[in-house]
Amino acid sequence: MKYLNFISVLLILLLLGCNSSQNGSNSTPNNNSNSIPENSANPVPVNSSNVTKSEEQLRQELLVRERSNPSQFLINNATWKKNLIKQTVIEGTINNTATVANFKDVILNVTYVSQTNTAINTEQIVVYENFLAGKTTPYKIKVNAPSATNSVQIDVKSATPLK
Repeated sequence: MKYLNFISVLLILLLLGCNSSQNGSNSTPNNNSNSIPENSANPVPVNSSNVTKSEEQLRQELLVRERSNPSQFLINNATWKKNLIKQTVIEGTINNTATVANFKDVILNVTYVSQTNTAINTEQIVVYENFLAGKTTPYKIKVNAPSATNSVQIDVKSATPLK
């Protein structure tokens, strides 16, 4: 919870900083009677065109941003091995680094690579789990890889946002 509050405060400060730079403020004083000195502790803008957003509005904007690009926030870390019956076993974790967005049903691109570093085959595998914001979720899948497989590359393609 402290982490979410810290992120919220950080976003508010960033947005306030962006608003001041977009308005053309610089280090030279402005003789306009509506201007607020840069060292002022008052975060409320004087101009009605600059509306300070509430924490809930900022959280909603962040949620929309995070939901629009799941692969940017889902970090895969996996290893693979052959078991006794020659199946390829992929074990890993997916870390959801999003602040507020939760996802489900992550689609992994699994590429089987030969000894000569040639992609033999690529398939998409779905990990049917919920991936909560800020949490790491383990997974284990068994596949039948081509016999010439020397390594496996696994990337997150996409996921479905949880409502």
